[in-house]
Amino acid sequence: MKNVLLLLALFVSLPMFAQRVRRTTVVRPSYNRVMVTPPRRTVIVHTPPRHVVVVRPPVYRGPAFWGPYWHPVGFYVPMLPPGYMTVYVNGFPYYYTEGVYYVKSDSKYKVTEAPVGAVVSSLPENCTTFDYQGSTYFYYAGTYYLKIKKKKYKVVKAPIGVMVTELPEGTKSINQGGVTFYVCHGTYYRPEPVGDSVHYVVVPNPSGEILKEIPEGATVVKKDGDSYYSYSGKYYKAVVQDGNVVYKQVFF
Repeated sequence: MKNVLLLLALFVSLPMFAQRVRRTTVVRPSYNRVMVTPPRRTVIVHTPPRHVVVVRPPVYRGPAFWGPYWHPVGFYVPMLPPGYMTVYVNGFPYYYTEGVYYVKSDSKYKVTEAPVGAVVSSLPENCTTFDYQGSTYFYYAGTYYLKIKKKKYKVVKAPIGVMVTELPEGTKSINQGGVTFYVCHGTYYRPEPVGDSVHYVVVPNPSGEILKEIPEGATVVKKDGDSYYSYSGKYYKAVVQDGNVVYKQVFF
């Protein structure tokens, strides 16, 4: 009888014991693993912009023709073509027609580089127009223009990074640090292969030789009717840049 009562008491108290056990169960905190990753570094590679200008070659009739057609720098004509206009840059006169600039040289007229800052009222019909960095440029035979007002075009420096498909006659090549560059109208170009052809990218002056004044002891030399300054084995030519006369290194 005692065994029966003991079993009965155990059966009745078992749910209460289980409930008490559940109430005293210890819940261990869970630890969340936080993966810390370093911030990503954004590497910006600056490459020169490449805007290809497909050049239309200038109309050229050969050395015997002196009319209003394109001639390379250094070419002489006995008289100015009809319809020329006189352009003054820093007080110096240039004679312009159809994309060509002349200066007086003794009894003749010599084709010269387009002076930066010159303003003309017309451009050759076959000049090339292109947009670059928010501006519309006009290109003709190595010279770059910006339109400043209606029928007024100003000679400007070539924008760095522009690529042209060809260079005009009279362009010279130089070697600077083992690299070949081309110089045309005071603008430096670096050749760059594009497919099966070669294009030319406008780059800064690789020599960096532009002087505000001629060093003391420089001598004047004559070549092809032009005056140059010789100093320390280098030659400089007086040019107008931003309305001021500076002396730019030249290569023969």
